[in-house]
Parts: sequence; C-alpha cells; structure tokens
Amino acid sequence: MKDITRLRIKDTAFYFVHIPKCAGTAFCDRYIGNQTGHVTARQIRSIDPAALTLAIVRHPIDRLVSFYRYMRKNDGYWDRYASAHRPMQDYMRTRAFDEFVLDLEQGFLPVKHDIHLLPQSYFLTVDGKIDSTLMRHESLANDFEKIFDCPLDLPYVNRSLSDMPKISKASQATIEKLYELDFKNLGY
Repeated sequence: MKDITRLRIKDTAFYFVHIPKCAGTAFCDRYIGNQTGHVTARQIRSIDPAALTLAIVRHPIDRLVSFYRYMRKNDGYWDRYASAHRPMQDYMRTRAFDEFVLDLEQGFLPVKHDIHLLPQSYFLTVDGKIDSTLMRHESLANDFEKIFDCPLDLPYVNRSLSDMPKISKASQATIEKLYELDFKNLGY
C-alpha cells in the first residue's frame, strides 16, 4: 500500500485501523465513505510516520463470539462477495463454539491464517507499543463523542446472528490464553 488517503476519517486528522468484528464496516460506511480493508497501524505509519490512527476495539471473547456467529449466517457479506471463506463458513455451521475454540487453539481450522482471527494487538502495535486512539465497542457512542465532540450516528451493518453460544470455562481460559496480548494491551 502506498496511498493511505482512502483510510482517512472525513473531516479529521485520523486514519482508521479497521480491526475485524469491531464495528469497522459500519464505521467505514458512515465516516470514511468506503471500505478500507484491514490495514494495520504499522502499515499506515510506514507511509506516514506522523499519522494519527484511530481504531475500535472489542472485548476479545465478544469479538470471537461475533466472528463465530457471523460465519454461521447464510446471508452475510462473505456469502455474497468472498467465496474464499466458504470452507470456514461450512465448518462453523457444523461446530459448537467450544469445538471451534479447541480447533483454533490446536490449529485445526479449515483456513489456517484468517486475518479475522488475529489478535487486535496485531493491528495496533507499532514498534512494540499501541499509540492509536482507541474507542471501545462497549462504550462506542460515549468514546466517539469525547473524541469528535458530536454524537455517533452509526447504522447496524454486517450484523451477526443473535444466537448466543454457550461458552465453557475451558473455552474462556483458552481464549484468554490465545488473546493474552489483547487482554493486557487493551485492558480487558
């Protein structure tokens, strides 16, 4: 990537770091005017070392549940535009959440390096630290208003299924281990 202008949040100095399953699709539609893809803060800074970056983060367990639920949908974005995700969708539709977490830990997923499963810290870390401005999914409207001094106007898009999987204590512990950096770096 050589041009980061398509990542600029309208009427601000910020470039958006779109972390998967953290409301980024809706945010891009409303505040950027196009989809940015999943570009890291490191990639943005390699082009403009002084760039100000902003990202939405989410509790790691909630984010993984959202991915699981979204992949089980029959009418999502990936059904329409990304056939490369079909093996993962087929897999998710036949597995309980705990099975998915165990397979994630053991590396037995049908897509070995899915960007949507990378820790959020991967997208945010530059030279070993996170210095992006962060908005939490859990308090997004409040965080947005503090930063931009106006209310958040965000449509719901790319919504996951509403069924909530049961999460065993073992799966919770595994997720905490797999996403340890996110719990530490993001304060969850």
